[in-house]
Amino acid sequence: MEESKYESGDFVNAYMALWSYGYLNNLAYSEGLYRTIISLVVSNLGAMNKAKILDVGCGVGRTTFDLANIYKKSCITSIDQSKKMIETARQINSSCFKEKKISLWNRGFKDLKLPYFSYLNIEFLCENFELYDFAEKDFDLIVNVNYLDRCNSIESSIKKFFDILKEGGLVVGCTPMNFTNKDSWEMCKDVESLKKVMNKTGFEIVDLFDNLVYKEILDVRESFEEYKVVCYVVKKNKAIL
Repeated sequence: MEESKYESGDFVNAYMALWSYGYLNNLAYSEGLYRTIISLVVSNLGAMNKAKILDVGCGVGRTTFDLANIYKKSCITSIDQSKKMIETARQINSSCFKEKKISLWNRGFKDLKLPYFSYLNIEFLCENFELYDFAEKDFDLIVNVNYLDRCNSIESSIKKFFDILKEGGLVVGCTPMNFTNKDSWEMCKDVESLKKVMNKTGFEIVDLFDNLVYKEILDVRESFEEYKVVCYVVKKNKAIL
């Protein structure tokens, strides 16, 4: 069985040093997406400092750590099914990369700086979000960056967002909609289709916009992969009796 790219050391190191934290190395080509997501969270969640937050498809934890820095008294659960991604996120949060640099010679990069933190309000879970049984279903906020394009079922994932949120809770996320299976393309062939799935689930669309450009630098010659991304904020309305 072919190894998932999300378990590849080279891919995860590139994800960390070039894309999620490229700004540490003056390579901030992916930064607009991450800062847009955090801006949407802050403008909609406000100053709720003791929020219960879930980061779905957290990868190496970029959005998780941004949230931990802003919402210092909140409890943050971050979930990803990639063992390598979660292992790396935990290493970042243990400060073990503090004096460490890496080189990605197959991409032409030498001595790349790495992130390091030591937040106490984060729990990292190596689990499949679609299968994981959350004991508590009372999150104030669910964030998901480029997750819906990677899940097995968009409809069931969005429904699960709804089910584990508090009434009035928010989902803030984005997706390039570059799906890898037929069912997802048929379910969400365009932005209007994505809106319909969210509305059908019971979400109120607070904000949604398309064509945010997200870039991933591939090598020192500044070759790129580029995606157009849809960003969204949706709210679980209170039940109507």
